[in-house]
Amino acid sequence: TARAPAGPPADRLFEARQRLFGGGAPEVIFWRDSAGWCPFCEITWLVLEEMEVPYEVKTVPLRRYMLEGETKDAEYTRLVGPEGVVPGVQFRA
Repeated sequence: TARAPAGPPADRLFEARQRLFGGGAPEVIFWRDSAGWCPFCEITWLVLEEMEVPYEVKTVPLRRYMLEGETKDAEYTRLVGPEGVVPGVQFRA
């Protein structure tokens, strides 16, 4: 039996910038580390996935990985404070 073509590859889940789960627009912005290994971010991500909450992903660098003169996103530091710890979940108004 011949199989149908597989089609283009889907985005890898951890590289996706949005997860809608059939919804119209993301309900929250999920701020996570740009390195992709923070265990606290991973737990938050798994909860959003399991509960199928539509979300958009934005990343900020971890302090140890920031380049000389690099700063965290001003939108994020306004949300969580000057330290800019991750993860952060911002609900849309």
